[in-house]
Amino acid sequence: MQWRDGHRPSVVLWSMGKERPSEEPATAREVMALAAKAKAFDPGRPVTYVSNRGGADRSLSSLDVICQNEYTGVWGKPFAATTKIVPAAARAAGRRLDAIRKRFPDKPFIISEFGAPVWPVGGNRFGSPKLQAALVAALAKVFAARPWIAGWAVWCLRDQRINGASHYPAGALGTNLLEVFGASTLDGKPRPAFRALARIHRNLKR
Repeated sequence: MQWRDGHRPSVVLWSMGKERPSEEPATAREVMALAAKAKAFDPGRPVTYVSNRGGADRSLSSLDVICQNEYTGVWGKPFAATTKIVPAAARAAGRRLDAIRKRFPDKPFIISEFGAPVWPVGGNRFGSPKLQAALVAALAKVFAARPWIAGWAVWCLRDQRINGASHYPAGALGTNLLEVFGASTLDGKPRPAFRALARIHRNLKR
């Protein structure tokens, strides 16, 4: 890939993978070895690895840029069973991110994914549009309050068609053919989460 794409101006950094069990020594060593090879081949570009292991990731020291997928409230503790749990989930996410920043204060930091699913349920329960909006808004506020976070990307803009049966247990994220983390529906209709994020982004200081 580096041979093929090394001269493309759109490539700004190389990633060593995504969401592997990098808290385990063997996996961390593999990520670190790949990072060293990537930097040796192309010393002019930074390297990263998209992690969802938080501070337990043993490969972070080898990376130029830290990319974290942050799904506190969806996976991990506390689980946002209702909107009442969302503030606690946001505080927990902040503590996780702060702990990583304390260890690596000089590394650029990006939230490479965050979000929550929507199922055909109502009220304030997990899977409802109301909970999705509350959780993504609360997490975005956590990120916005930390100026050392360079940016964040919601997963995802729209629901998407995938072969979900091969990725997740039946019913875990929607149907077997649709992943339902979108801030808007498959046909582009904005959900409350889309509007909540738009309000936060409009109010960011430039």
